[in-house]
Amino acid sequence: MDSTAPTAHSPAANVSVRERLLAWKEILETANPPATRPLDKIGKWLVITRAAVFPMTIWSGLIGGLLAVEANRVAGGAPVDWGLFLLAVVGLVLAHAANNMINDYFDTTGGIDTEGYVRALYAPHPILSGWVTKRQLGTAILIVNAVGAAIMLRGMAEADLRDVLPRVTVPTLLLYGELDVRSPLTVGEELHASIPGSSLVVLPGVGHASSFEAPDEFNREVRTFLATVPR
Repeated sequence: MDSTAPTAHSPAANVSVRERLLAWKEILETANPPATRPLDKIGKWLVITRAAVFPMTIWSGLIGGLLAVEANRVAGGAPVDWGLFLLAVVGLVLAHAANNMINDYFDTTGGIDTEGYVRALYAPHPILSGWVTKRQLGTAILIVNAVGAAIMLRGMAEADLRDVLPRVTVPTLLLYGELDVRSPLTVGEELHASIPGSSLVVLPGVGHASSFEAPDEFNREVRTFLATVPR
């Protein structure tokens, strides 16, 4: 190789936009650093997060989301917020990226990922290759998870499906703990009033995790309800 030619280990300063895009394209196709083109910071993190496998998450998110959109259209639901739709797909990709980095972080900590392990053979391992320290990878995991959590909370804040409740036609059991603080009984009462023919059962002296706090009573109520459902 010509020593003056840019390599995957050479600095990416003063590199044209075209060269950067071609380098990123090669990373997304091979899951490895570009063979002859320079590796910039974005390219490095594309390798670290294993961005080459993101398409399966993107397609899964789009397919699932579009199926939900069609179901909403058939049911006569509210107009779709396409901005939130795309934001949800981005959130899924971030979750995938965080999961990949978490695997590398804890598999290294647990002694699973070593120099001779298959993970380190098909692509550079972010820690074993010396690209980042464990602390840097841990910080990246926290940042990506924080952004993903913010997207999730935004989606939850915007997801008001109360108008769908009156159209629920399947038998519905609302099983609530009397002392539930996280999801108070008032919420169950509102759901009960909105879902036609629903049944509301309150377990006395029980909090949010009713199936763990009172498993016998919980199972009894579920079985009683199921016995009334037409088959």
